Amino acid sequence: MVWLKDGSPCQTSIDAKRCKLKIEKSRRGDTGKYELILKNAKREVKIPIDTTVLDRPGKSEGPMKVSDVTKEIAVVSWKSPLDNGGSNIERYIVEKQDVERGTWVPASEVNGDNTLLRVTKLITRKEYLVRVRAVNKEVELLETSGTTLAKNPYDEPNAPGKPEISDWDNDRVDLEWQASDKDVGVPVEKYIIEHQEKGRDQWVQVSPYMSVDNNVRITDLPENGEVEFRVKADNKAGESESNSSTDRVKITEYQNGRTPTFVKKLTDTSALLNSEATFITEFDVNAVSEVK
Repeated sequence: MVWLKDGSPCQTSIDAKRCKLKIEKSRRGDTGKYELILKNAKREVKIPIDTTVLDRPGKSEGPMKVSDVTKEIAVVSWKSPLDNGGSNIERYIVEKQDVERGTWVPASEVNGDNTLLRVTKLITRKEYLVRVRAVNKEVELLETSGTTLAKNPYDEPNAPGKPEISDWDNDRVDLEWQASDKDVGVPVEKYIIEHQEKGRDQWVQVSPYMSVDNNVRITDLPENGEVEFRVKADNKAGESESNSSTDRVKITEYQNGRTPTFVKKLTDTSALLNSEATFITEFDVNAVSEVK
């Protein structure tokens, strides 16, 4: 009598009527094809046995790849473990870690046939680690080799030039500014215009609130209000810092003043010789508006 494993003899204890094969502390390496051979003078009998030692799966094959990173999303991929632990991989559990916080939190799960995941809800400019657990009846970890910075593959534009007021009237202002000049890999898509009224702390978007060119005519402004303006550039990565604001302008119809006008005109009159003659009129000098 003899026991074979994958064609090689095993150490066994044998007596006249019993042959026993005992594996102490079985390991995954003990998985294989076993065969018991019984032989006498008449014939030989072989009894094959397939034996599987179940364990957690091996570590997913790395390195983990990180691609298509933006300020909120990163795509991670990996390869299936070479050893599934003796049973099918049921799913992969993916976790992420904000390096500053140092704690692992669930990102998502995918089924055992999938080895790619879009990790979402990242915080811009934060660095992350990602790890994946292969799951059958047990689990095994694979981690990214380094941190991943959650940012778009391009930067926000720099601030455009300081806006200048080129013209205005009692219900509109014309603005123009130098375009953003920093090459960040993607073009400026639009400029966002905001205004602030005298005596208020809040900047609000104007009407229209954006322009694709480096000039705009702004309407729906409060007549005789005193207002200043600022501009931000915007691309796929986000908004730039605000540029310096304009000087404050008073929204009035006559920006350059106008000819004085008489409210009450002079009229022809007559007077007696050697007596006093009086002429009375009312007028508006229409002073020039100011940009302060």
